[in-house]
This record gives sequence, C-alpha cells and structure tokens, in this order.
Amino acid sequence: MSGTEIKCVKEHKHLGIILVVKLDWNSHIDSIIWKPQKQVEAMRRISRLVPRNTLITLYKSIVQPILEYSRVAFDNIDGLQSENLESIEIKSAIERTGAHGLTSRDKLLQD
Repeated sequence: MSGTEIKCVKEHKHLGIILVVKLDWNSHIDSIIWKPQKQVEAMRRISRLVPRNTLITLYKSIVQPILEYSRVAFDNIDGLQSENLESIEIKSAIERTGAHGLTSRDKLLQD
C-alpha cells in the first residue's frame, strides 16, 4: 500500500468480534462474559431498592440477549468458558428472583 508499513498486533477488534493471532475465540468469549458480569453486579447493588419486576425487566433487556447470543454463537466452547457463562446465568437468576444462593440451578433457570 504505497510503502505504508502495517503494524502486526496479537489482537484486533473488528465489527465487534475480537480476532487473535491464534485464531481461537477465547478473547472474544472472555469479553462477552465480562459484559453481563458487570450488569449482574449492578443489578445486585440495586436489588433491594427496586421491585422484582424491574429487575426482571432489566435482566430480559440487558443481560439475557448477551447470554442468548453467547449460547448460540459459541455452542462448541470449552468447559471452563461454558461454566463461566452458566455461572453468570445463575447469579443473574438469584438477583432477579431474590432466591438464596443454595437454590437448585434447575429451579433458578426455569424462568
């Protein structure tokens, strides 16, 4: 390109997808996991200040779309990343329902 040097990088975000030299999805999945974690934490902070219906609406409009995208787009991810996604679902279910941490996963995820 007319003598322009192209910088070599290990990681680059393009159209919302993080591309890495190793051509794996780990960095992209990690960034996706980070988004709902922050939002679930915010839900936890306001959980005693707002009605349950508000928490459910927040979950359905902000957290759930990211988790659903992750579940479809990364169906074949490794066990650790899959567990991370599931733990976010569990934490958000606890916050939006007001359940205790020892409630069974099946019951939490029924909603």
